[in-house]
Amino acid sequence: MLSNKIKLISVCLLLLFVAINLNAEPSKKFGVVLGDPWLGLRYDIKDNIGTEIRYTLDPEIKVLYLRGDIKLYKRIFCGLEYGLISFDYEGISGTGYTLTPIFIGYKMPINKRISFLFDLGISYIKLSSDGDSLGGFEFPINAWIAINLF
Repeated sequence: MLSNKIKLISVCLLLLFVAINLNAEPSKKFGVVLGDPWLGLRYDIKDNIGTEIRYTLDPEIKVLYLRGDIKLYKRIFCGLEYGLISFDYEGISGTGYTLTPIFIGYKMPINKRISFLFDLGISYIKLSSDGDSLGGFEFPINAWIAINLF
């Protein structure tokens, strides 16, 4: 699982590097995102393009997410998400992934630095344990607070 986390972080850093080197002027908006039960970091590559990396705070189910989004109209945005899962819950352990090919959301500013956001989408989740695997679609609804640090 550690090598998958390293790959995911490497892909995130590569995307940021490529975007910056393609004359995408960073807006210098770096922040923290707080949800339930996760914590993450956000970087806006441009005024209308952002990336996030999130990690769940649940000790039994660990997920490392990479998200990208684009602003569609004023406060409406859409994007995609990929996450690596590891779990050890009630004696069952294993790994998996989640893929959200599309989500749509809304950003509601509270002040210049803090915003409330929510989104909904469709996700495919696949889990494997002891040679058995199970996959299916879910319709997650997320809500979180974003705090722009600088």
